[in-house]
Amino acid sequence: MKKLVLAVAAACLAVAHVGSAEILEQFEDDCSVSVLIKKPYSNSIQFDTNDILLGRAWQGGNICSLIDPNGALQITGVCQTSQAQTTGYTQWYSYSSLKNSSGYFRWVCGNTLERSRCPAGTNWVRFRLLGGDDEFRTQCSN
Repeated sequence: MKKLVLAVAAACLAVAHVGSAEILEQFEDDCSVSVLIKKPYSNSIQFDTNDILLGRAWQGGNICSLIDPNGALQITGVCQTSQAQTTGYTQWYSYSSLKNSSGYFRWVCGNTLERSRCPAGTNWVRFRLLGGDDEFRTQCSN
């Protein structure tokens, strides 16, 4: 019950944010396989239930079955069903829940640890997979 209340509260904050969103920066990173955004920042390539999954189902396997659209399992993200598809955005996430003390967030591409950073003043972040190439987009907002 406690997790459900927290999930509802987080969803309400994200919905409230949408009305006042100002995109500070938007950028793309390359990754030809499913992407794992580490939440919180971690140097582990292992999947944790709080991580954000940007799944590429068209590559085979059942990676997208891990994503719970209701967030009840805490595994959130988006699923790309064909290479040409651009997914919708994930929900907004508090940037402080993703970044380290230097302002970077960690993401995993295959077995490779990567990192990216939103500009100063970022409070919210969300992600999507882009169709037609091997990129994913990050939007940073205040």
